[in-house]
Amino acid sequence: MQMAHLTAADSEDGALDGPDSIKLYHINFNADEKEMNAFASVAGPSPDAPFRGFLSFELGRKAKKPETVATFTGIVTEAVLGICPSIEISSLVTAIASAAYGMIADTTLAADGFVIEIHGNSKSAITVTLRPEK
Repeated sequence: MQMAHLTAADSEDGALDGPDSIKLYHINFNADEKEMNAFASVAGPSPDAPFRGFLSFELGRKAKKPETVATFTGIVTEAVLGICPSIEISSLVTAIASAAYGMIADTTLAADGFVIEIHGNSKSAITVTLRPEK
């Protein structure tokens, strides 16, 4: 797995890399040393305090083979379950798979003070974004 650190200016003070600035951490997932065309993005002041922003997973449309979708679903499910332990796992897995194969376009789930938004269709990438409820 590779991790690259990108920063963006904080909307409050314009500081590019201050301790409270929101940064974007981008993680690419590799399988057997090959790029999966899947990645996670975390926005926050640091990777261990991401929920001032969001956590997002994306699987590119060209990578949507059954085994890759299954691996992606497993990675996302484990991450979401670690943050939202009361989420109904079967609903999450069904929503991700349905979005991957165009059976639904958008779904929103909620658990433990977080909203999980799932977007996708048969011809686009799958995106799963986790953010705090407002």
